[in-house]
Amino acid sequence: MARRVSLLAGASAVFAIALAAFGWALSRDPAPGLERELPAGCGAHGVDFQVRCLEGLPFLIENGLPYPSGTDSTDHPRQSLDGSWSLRFDPEDAGRDRGWQAGWPDSLGETIAVPSTYNAPAGRHRGHQGVAWFARRFGADLAPAGRIRLCFQGVLLRCSVWLNGEPLGDREGGYTPFFFDVGPLLKREGENILVVRADNRLTYASLPPRVRPRHNPVWGVYGGIYRSVYLEALPQTYLANARVLPVKNPPGFSVEFLAHGSGSAACSLSLSLADPSGRSVATKSWPLPARDFAVARARLAIGVPSEWAPGHPGLYTLRATLQGPGGKETVWIRTGYRFIEADGPALRLNGRALFLKGISKMEDDPQLGQTQDDSILRRDLALVKGLHANYIRLAHYPHDPREPRMARDLGLMLEEEIPFFHVGQGWSQWLVDFQGLAGFPFGSFGLKQLHRRDLLLDAQRSLLELIERDGANPAVILWSIGNESYSLNASAGKAYAWLREAALAFDPGRPVTMAEMTYYLPWLDARRATARFLDVASLNMYYGWYFGAASGAAAHLDRYHGRYPGKPVLLSEFGAEAALGRTDSDGTRKGDRVFFPRTYSEAYQASLLREHVAAAWARPWVAGVSPWCFADFYCPWFPHNPVPEYNTKGVLTRERVPKLGYAALREAYAALPDYRQEAAAQRPQTVSAGGR
Repeated sequence: MARRVSLLAGASAVFAIALAAFGWALSRDPAPGLERELPAGCGAHGVDFQVRCLEGLPFLIENGLPYPSGTDSTDHPRQSLDGSWSLRFDPEDAGRDRGWQAGWPDSLGETIAVPSTYNAPAGRHRGHQGVAWFARRFGADLAPAGRIRLCFQGVLLRCSVWLNGEPLGDREGGYTPFFFDVGPLLKREGENILVVRADNRLTYASLPPRVRPRHNPVWGVYGGIYRSVYLEALPQTYLANARVLPVKNPPGFSVEFLAHGSGSAACSLSLSLADPSGRSVATKSWPLPARDFAVARARLAIGVPSEWAPGHPGLYTLRATLQGPGGKETVWIRTGYRFIEADGPALRLNGRALFLKGISKMEDDPQLGQTQDDSILRRDLALVKGLHANYIRLAHYPHDPREPRMARDLGLMLEEEIPFFHVGQGWSQWLVDFQGLAGFPFGSFGLKQLHRRDLLLDAQRSLLELIERDGANPAVILWSIGNESYSLNASAGKAYAWLREAALAFDPGRPVTMAEMTYYLPWLDARRATARFLDVASLNMYYGWYFGAASGAAAHLDRYHGRYPGKPVLLSEFGAEAALGRTDSDGTRKGDRVFFPRTYSEAYQASLLREHVAAAWARPWVAGVSPWCFADFYCPWFPHNPVPEYNTKGVLTRERVPKLGYAALREAYAALPDYRQEAAAQRPQTVSAGGR
């Protein structure tokens, strides 16, 4: 029997390689050099965005507005539109023709809370995919202002929006905020009605994309208005954009502001910077000209700096006040004095070689789905701190904006990622499921999907929005431009090089990475070509679970390093599934996505995690690890797992009960420092990246 299984496995591998070669030949780049035709910075544009530059400062324009930078707080008056909304499903997609964009009687809808994930596992509409309409009636409570901005923090996965029956615009992308100017349409007296048509179905150009005809995503396809909605009153001229970067000589911060207004009157801008103790250390004031857009720049010296780092996350607070005839506003931005760079095979924070003791984490709650609240975030980040971790890979999409701010305040370093996920990789999922030649994704294989113009533009916009949102946050040390997407030749690598250029145009101070897949087929693994175009090489590999033995991880890491000896390597994913209470003596079971039965025991997961962390630490060019994953999460791709429809690779259950793997990581991380020891001759005298 064992010999029969071995022969079948060998035949399958030979057939897979032959078919992959055939598909590879078919997938010749349909648009050679497409990424060279698309500007990475100034001049970039898509259906719903453009990148403009003024005096060397690039900024996004969407829906006629400059895309705002993230701030910690503001004195802008806000009116929350969270609360009870009306929900209607539209299986025939006929709502537009029936006039639903103008609203409907409450009796025809179902009352639902916003924010919420309407199809969460514990709810009435578990797993629903399709068109859902949402409506909210409200009176305007905001005083008249120069501009009224409507903000959606997140709607999955695309939507169209109407106010009082008039279209505001369409949106593709569910993980970053978007905005509309609604002042001309907002009724000051009487009732307003806000209507959203949302569609959570994946397409071949969505983020994440559909990658094959019989696609089953790797995480649950959630839907709805799952993050907050609010109106915001702005003065006639307001601060639309802010860039804050640390500088070395003299120590301080470089700040750049973009003011947006009518251009009818001059304004004045005042800045004040407070150190972590609250003491004012720098101030500056100057006038701004009467223009539709105006740029203001300053250098703020701070004397002896207090660095942001794990264990002592000191934060400076920048207060900016804009005063003009049309009103006054103040915004507060909390940031840190820290420098991060990829320096040869080391990843350095403030000049010291890091070892990232991390965890990969999804947004998922057994009751609320992808919707997060303060209590969930505090609980989960406390559990991360309990691991003695210093780093979180926020996978595989931008998380709730409160999470990176909370992590910053706790001294946890972050990698943030866009959902450029499995692009062109439908064939690898097909191989695992082996659904027959008819199911092979010829139309989206490799470069055919990777070089879709609409998909690349969606990825660029998503990346720039994320950088605008969290660019001032010192906890963010890496931008990730994707996960396990096609990377098997130089043409693929150049697409990621273009995305890296897009990131650097808006943020020159952080390294860029992308997590590459391990195939466990040498013919394919030797052709991965993405890491050489990026600052940090990240590798996902599941030795001991999907293939091979856990002990094989070390040799594979060595081979990977041999191809990229001058780059730091992150072991970005590894792990094994485990069911709470299950032991090796319970025997094996044939779960999902595995070729051979596994025990799914807690002890095996714990052992595998320990072995991988030890292998990483033993190699000085490995800059850290982020095992998969923090907690079990909803995933219909795993119907036969010990917890059906859940990926159980978490070191905690979905209810956040620790498994033995949590204790194993906690023990391993407690024994390791945040920084690697280096000989004095190896340490750089200056650090050039991470600021200016």
